[in-house]
Amino acid sequence: MINKLKIDLNRFKKLFVLLMFVVSFMYFGVFRYLIIPSGDDYFWGGKQGNYLIHHMFYGSQTIYGGSSNGRYLGNTLEILTMHHLWFAMLMYGIFWTLLV
Repeated sequence: MINKLKIDLNRFKKLFVLLMFVVSFMYFGVFRYLIIPSGDDYFWGGKQGNYLIHHMFYGSQTIYGGSSNGRYLGNTLEILTMHHLWFAMLMYGIFWTLLV
């Protein structure tokens, strides 16, 4: 009887942990949907960011900020998240759920 109770308790714990991951992922995904872009988000989501991604992140300093700064992964992810909200929600949900 005690062994059966331990097995049921272990199953309950595993199910609870999985449920908390799903709830956390959904919470952070919805949270990202509600976040208002600001600052650099408008730069990367606008014409300048589109220009830089098509020209390998190199542009003149005065017009496009000369953003050849070596942060290719971060800049690319920022552009993708600004142009595709579903991708932003997915990435935000995954990263913050794994962090918590």
